[in-house]
Amino acid sequence: NLSKQMSHWLAGDQERTAEVNTRVKKFLQALYWGDVDQAAGFVTAESRPQYRDVFSEIVNKERLVKSEIRSVELGPDSETATVTVVVQYYRIPNYVVKTRRETQTWAYNEGLWFFQDADVVDAS
Repeated sequence: NLSKQMSHWLAGDQERTAEVNTRVKKFLQALYWGDVDQAAGFVTAESRPQYRDVFSEIVNKERLVKSEIRSVELGPDSETATVTVVVQYYRIPNYVVKTRRETQTWAYNEGLWFFQDADVVDAS
């Protein structure tokens, strides 16, 4: 039955969207607290050493004040997701809060979503 298949497919997409949403929130929370090791846990094992260095550099230069997920778009295969996040932050030692919008790419692998990359789309 086609409607049953569509319903199952949509439920799967909703579940995947909820899962990536949760992972992104936990990832951003790790960066908020400056927990480099926890943030690196959201990256695939083979990329972890490289990103541990990147995250370490980030938390030494800036502090997140607030972050908000604006949208989550699954790729056609539901194995990738593009997540738009608005981040309020300040650079140390300036303490002037700024806002940037970034697009994060996440990939589904072995039952979990993993951070792939982020591009700053707009910054003030």
